[in-house]
Amino acid sequence: MEVGCFKPIKFPNLSKRILDYSFILNESPPARVIQFIFFSNLYTSFNVNYSKIMDARHSEIVIIEEDEQIIDALKLLLNQFSHFQILNVYPHHHTALKTLHKNLPDILIYSLQDSLESLQGIKEIHKKYSQIKILVLSALDDKDTVFQAFHFGASGYILKNHHYTELLDALELISEGGAPMSPSIAKMLVSSFQKNTNSPLTERETEVLSLLAIGQSYAMIADTLFITKETIKTHIKHIYHKLQVKSKAEAIAIALKEKYI
Repeated sequence: MEVGCFKPIKFPNLSKRILDYSFILNESPPARVIQFIFFSNLYTSFNVNYSKIMDARHSEIVIIEEDEQIIDALKLLLNQFSHFQILNVYPHHHTALKTLHKNLPDILIYSLQDSLESLQGIKEIHKKYSQIKILVLSALDDKDTVFQAFHFGASGYILKNHHYTELLDALELISEGGAPMSPSIAKMLVSSFQKNTNSPLTERETEVLSLLAIGQSYAMIADTLFITKETIKTHIKHIYHKLQVKSKAEAIAIALKEKYI
């Protein structure tokens, strides 16, 4: 069965529950449509590597989000996986700061709003609970906001108008110490770096190494640059040869020191 132009997720006991939320697509006022793009993506066919998700490490999660429909969407998605445990949901960071100490999460999904106060919330939470990995979920994609979010302590930045599977990948990557970003965000950051014009690396090699330096996995780099994992491996082989190194850590260290990235 289809709802409008969307197909329900092919996942046990989930499709029927998602269909119950179809009223959102018909009743959401235009000004809030962008917030529900993320939610409506739950209707698309389930194309995540299921076994990979189930093998991921256990993560306790707190959500800061004021929109009830998006909260329902996140719960609906994350509760399908036993290794994701939602500890609590808060409408604002002010409320979260008062009680986070009682049950600290591994990951905080932070809905960033278009206000300085919302950005400051990231800073306040990171200052008080630096061990928590903050994953920003936002409709905002301007450079200043993204840079401020990372400067204030965000560990990752995912756009709400992207496929929900990107959120699952991001949670997995951030739990392993990575820095997940939507492809457009990653490309924007890489293009903003001031580089040494005498670099021995090609433009594509520089992009690959820059993305590795900010914590992107091979799969995420492939999505960002629209190339295959095998092509990435070839670029990395050339990078190692040109920089005369034998590891990713060495390559990144030299590239940062020489401002190649």
